[in-house]
Amino acid sequence: MNIGLLYSLEEHEQMATAANPKEFLPDPLSIHFGLSFIASALKKAGHNVRFLLVAPHTDLSEELTRFIGEFNPRMIGLTAVATQYPIISQIAEIVKKIDGSIYTVLGGVHAILQPALIEEDIFLDALCAGEGEVAVVSLADAVEKGVQPANIPNLWIRNSATNTIEKNGNDPFDPDLDAFPFIERKMWDPWIASKPITRQHVLIARGCPFKCTYCANHILAETQEGKQLRFRSPENVIAELRQIRLDYPDVESIYFEVETFGGNKSFATHFCKKLEEYNASLQKPIRYGINVAVTRNISKNSPEILDAMQRANFDFVNIGLESGSEKYRRDVLKRPEYTNEDLIYFSKMARERSINVSLYVLIGLPGETVEDFNQTVDCAKQCVPFACSLSKFFPYPGTRLYDIAKEQNVINAHVDTRLERRISVLNMKQFPAWRINYEYLMFHFRVFQGQIPFFIRATGVLRKLMGMYPLLNSLYMYFAHRTQIGLFLHRKSTRTQFTDAGAPIVPALEFRP
Repeated sequence: MNIGLLYSLEEHEQMATAANPKEFLPDPLSIHFGLSFIASALKKAGHNVRFLLVAPHTDLSEELTRFIGEFNPRMIGLTAVATQYPIISQIAEIVKKIDGSIYTVLGGVHAILQPALIEEDIFLDALCAGEGEVAVVSLADAVEKGVQPANIPNLWIRNSATNTIEKNGNDPFDPDLDAFPFIERKMWDPWIASKPITRQHVLIARGCPFKCTYCANHILAETQEGKQLRFRSPENVIAELRQIRLDYPDVESIYFEVETFGGNKSFATHFCKKLEEYNASLQKPIRYGINVAVTRNISKNSPEILDAMQRANFDFVNIGLESGSEKYRRDVLKRPEYTNEDLIYFSKMARERSINVSLYVLIGLPGETVEDFNQTVDCAKQCVPFACSLSKFFPYPGTRLYDIAKEQNVINAHVDTRLERRISVLNMKQFPAWRINYEYLMFHFRVFQGQIPFFIRATGVLRKLMGMYPLLNSLYMYFAHRTQIGLFLHRKSTRTQFTDAGAPIVPALEFRP
């Protein structure tokens, strides 16, 4: 059976131009893991799967009419976070108007956190309220047979004949991630702008042990029984790396997607050992990057873990600082327990091993003060990062920090989701929007003083200012990535987390993508 999987991109993500109308994604690190796993499961079950990507400039009715006419999908899968849901709901409506017999199913974080939305959204036939690989295959099999889907765990299913919603319970988390097929990468290639493909990313775990209030992970953990935090075996990851090298011989760097790495020292060192052995078999070793959640325990063990990472050829780590105010970080964000000194020490140990550090930072948090943010700037500067990724706080429904913002009555009445994480949507007397915007623009200028020349830091201020306006941001994206002089200036005015061959790009002077 033909099945379409649709992904809607934000304006600042898409790279398409008239000359390259399908190349929405800047690089392979922009592919959607959730849809990729669903596609792999469906293809393994014998279904024919095709992606469709849309952006804010897409004529939805025209593009969906073309896609449905050419491919004739009998089922279309959709995914959304809270800010994407309005456009995804509109897409479901257009699909049904073009061909009412097409079965529509919604998954993703927003669906899991707000499953009752299917009761109001009449253009959705089913909603996935948990992990979807097994459930969606069962759903597709029923749709292909022409029978009413029923009794499928993890799904809420509309029965049009009885005008009811069947609310099935969720199965426990599958503990064996090695059992899932490797994700479908080749299906994304037509949508990727950067060629040849020299970098990829690999998911090595699902779940998170922490309960950060700005994140939905700990809430997702409550939707299914069993252990949410699960790791793939190093051997299974290495097998995927081998497959990537076969499919993409130009790949030189890999970024490992994981919420926390290093908390389990034995796993971390064993994983690094396997990567070291794999690299020894290659003529040109692969370079690696990964996300590290610094805790007191990780900081204490950092020399041993970082030594193992250095031998494995890691040259980049992402660390979530989020706030440099230890009190705010502890009492409001509920971050893992660590001090600024722990983070500064870990960063120093990493630099001594030629491992670049990039920091994730939030600004404009509910109840945050100017002094809190000044502490963030001071901590970030002392870490001497290679790059920083700064985002303005956005209140995602379903998270505890959203509830806190609602309780404080500081969320603006109108929230423009097109500018998600690029403008402040909170109205706080102690940290007003104009001051948040100013500190946002000046953050990298202050943090990288003494590291980066004045001209480049000033260019970064201008770039972030353009990013706050959709039209200006689109013009910049076209100029920086589609013209020779733009490419040259972009490379000169940004710092990447990896060197020229690069893996994930998070420019030091740009907002977090």
